[in-house]
Amino acid sequence: MDATADLRARLHALRDEIDAADRALLRLLSQRALLSLEVGRVKAQMSEEGQPDNIFNPQRERQVLDNLASWNTGALPRRHIENIWREILASSRALQRPDRPGEDSSA
Repeated sequence: MDATADLRARLHALRDEIDAADRALLRLLSQRALLSLEVGRVKAQMSEEGQPDNIFNPQRERQVLDNLASWNTGALPRRHIENIWREILASSRALQRPDRPGEDSSA
């Protein structure tokens, strides 16, 4: 095999690993979404009992981001992790809204 063929084979193998990591991340994100839906149900019940807990809780979100930063031992800088998780947290808030406007379950 020549050097170019070796590089192509390595690239293909790396992309296969990325695909596997993406599948694992998607499974975990789906699990997180289910938990977030349950959090929304609990918050709705609390609200019905006169103890509202807002969907948006900036202190909790700051805690999540700070926890992630303290747990991070990988190559992603804190800023990147925070940007990724802000999107995840936004999705979680959208799932927790009782009416979830604009939701498209077919996507």
